[in-house]
Amino acid sequence: MRTNKLFLASLFVLLSVSVAMAASGYLFEKNKADFKSDIAKVESRSYKFLANPDSGKDAEALVESLLDKLKNVAQKEGFEYVERKKGLDWRYSEKRYLDTPKLDLYKKGYVIRETYRFKKGAGPEQDKFVLTVKEMSPNDFMRLVNSKLGPVPGSESLVKFEENISLKEDGSLQSYFESAIGSKVSNEELGSRTLGDYGKLYPELLSLGLDASTQLVPVTGYSVQLKYGGFKLADGTVAEGDIEVWTEGPGGKPWVAELAFDGSGYDASVEHMKAEEDFFTKVFAGDMKALVLKDGYVYMGSKVRTLFDEKHDSSASPAAASANAPKGEKPATAAPSGATQKPKGNDLDS
Repeated sequence: MRTNKLFLASLFVLLSVSVAMAASGYLFEKNKADFKSDIAKVESRSYKFLANPDSGKDAEALVESLLDKLKNVAQKEGFEYVERKKGLDWRYSEKRYLDTPKLDLYKKGYVIRETYRFKKGAGPEQDKFVLTVKEMSPNDFMRLVNSKLGPVPGSESLVKFEENISLKEDGSLQSYFESAIGSKVSNEELGSRTLGDYGKLYPELLSLGLDASTQLVPVTGYSVQLKYGGFKLADGTVAEGDIEVWTEGPGGKPWVAELAFDGSGYDASVEHMKAEEDFFTKVFAGDMKALVLKDGYVYMGSKVRTLFDEKHDSSASPAAASANAPKGEKPATAAPSGATQKPKGNDLDS
């Protein structure tokens, strides 16, 4: 299966006219002017840069080389590197995105993800995972403000309303918004992974025009991630960051790399929000710009968009694992069992 070219072209148009794009000045100021008091609902801002993974290095070596380059560029711009207090934190996981073979949920702006973490050299524990459901909108902020997506009453969930920020080709900033919900559920509640199984937990998924019996299939991103610390901003605060690489399979060839930074929500001071945007623009629109992934500006910093793009839809790619399964057969995937762990804030990140 190859992603529908017409859909990709339409998505490009949507991204091109995104209401959050800023031609000049600070993006947060434009958003405050555009969305008035509703912008206060955005609890955090995440800065993302997709880098070219074609270095000939394995995932760990690529992460280390990107960190070295980032340190050099940031320090050249006057930003001091601050190492993580508890030392470098390497994380390994499988991120399984559940959708129809035609990506109907994704096309409607919804993402279902199960994240399985594990130690290096070991496979994921199939009875421990974090379930996250997202609603995304590149061109309609008020859709998320008025979103009906939510867990059933009484469930243990964590809700996060976030802005994802990336660079445009001209060096200015653009963004899209998403609402993410992480829930503590048991594997038994998910049954055979039909839309109806998830709809019992998130009823809004059953209003999308798809039959509840629709079988969802996984497309997997194999993740190697490093939380290293951050960089001191102009206001004296530290922007904490991480570097994540997705590979074609466990220990396989890298096919996308992301450098990300955690930002504050709209309750932060004007000085601090300016400091965050200045750091990201000076560093990543500067010397780091040479490392940008091809078409990275169109993806708006989203690894998920690259996962579903037809350029990765080959026999060796993660997307093909589900899309190219023989007719009548489901792609091979372990069926988790048991209870999940309670989601943490960064478990909602894409």
